[in-house]
Amino acid sequence: MKIQVPLVSFAEPCEWRPTEQVWSVMSDDKLMWIYELFQWLHYPAVVLHLEWGVDSGEVYLSNMALLGGGLGFFLLSVFAGNLYHRTKRHNQLLIEQLQFRNMKIASEQAAMREQHRIASEKSQQLHASLTYARTIQTALLPGEKKLRKSFPKSFALLQPREIVSGDFFWLTEKYDTTYLAVADCTGHGVPGAFMSLIGQRFLEETIHARGVLNPSNILDEMRKSITQSLNQNHLECCRDGLDLSLCSFNKHNNVLCFSGANQPLFVVRSNGTLLENLQGSIYTPDHVHKNHRLYILEGNRQPIGMYHGPTKAFTNFTVKLLPGDRFFAFTDGFRDQFGGLFDKKLKAPRFRNIMLDAQRLPISEQKDLLVRRFHLWKGDKEQNDDVCIVGVEI
Repeated sequence: MKIQVPLVSFAEPCEWRPTEQVWSVMSDDKLMWIYELFQWLHYPAVVLHLEWGVDSGEVYLSNMALLGGGLGFFLLSVFAGNLYHRTKRHNQLLIEQLQFRNMKIASEQAAMREQHRIASEKSQQLHASLTYARTIQTALLPGEKKLRKSFPKSFALLQPREIVSGDFFWLTEKYDTTYLAVADCTGHGVPGAFMSLIGQRFLEETIHARGVLNPSNILDEMRKSITQSLNQNHLECCRDGLDLSLCSFNKHNNVLCFSGANQPLFVVRSNGTLLENLQGSIYTPDHVHKNHRLYILEGNRQPIGMYHGPTKAFTNFTVKLLPGDRFFAFTDGFRDQFGGLFDKKLKAPRFRNIMLDAQRLPISEQKDLLVRRFHLWKGDKEQNDDVCIVGVEI
């Protein structure tokens, strides 16, 4: 269908005279509304001009403004409606995503609570097992009561890092001699506790079953037994073992024999005489504090167990003690504790000074002093290792 649209001039408002007719040919039926729009805009203006004398150009412009406003309102309405629906869909999508995320978070929180419950139950079971293991370890090893039975003036400070300890002290008697051992096993906690039972077993076996009574020979035999029992016969084997101070004391003649594996023995004498061995050789005190002389009997620098360096036979220190003399066997847990203002190890010199300062007190009060000094140094830091100190006064 072809529509011819006249283009009319409104230069003369008093009458309607087309100055020129230009026919535009439109071949698309869908553009029919253009002609109707022209009729709506043009012919009412002509009628108003002829009948009422109204300027047809003004009417035309008014109609155009009205049409523009209507179209603008229509487009604004379409845009606003489209924006509203898009925003609504977007908000709905956000709500669905938020609901999904909340469901996922709730599910994860439920799973975490369940895992926490399971972990808490296992932790309680483990704690109960370790507590029972401590009961067994305490029953198998001697306590302070047995120590005071052999040495009335004595104390034992045993402070495990965990519930069970890799440090232990051990006591037995054979004939007229009392044997006292203070040991530091490899590791702490459960591994150290197992190793402590092995060490106790071989001490009992070596002294009572095999009849080995010399401290250095006892350590030699224990090294063989532990190396064989733990299959420490090749380079890639485990290095489990223990450091140990072993003393034998004869109450009839007050002779003390000491042999150590990576651990020393402190002997403190407060009277004016010097310490001497059975051959009459005199020891020079290593440190003097007021009237207290400290003698350090160094053990051999090798453990009881696998050792990749050259192994040697353990040696003995034999000295005659006097009434009032004191000796102390200990592990390295106290002196290796981190703490102080600069979070450093206590180290051997400070530990030695603490032990010397404690000599102003009776032997029965020294344990409390050592505990206070240890916690004062440690502060709020974690304990590094097990601690064991045994003190005896003749």
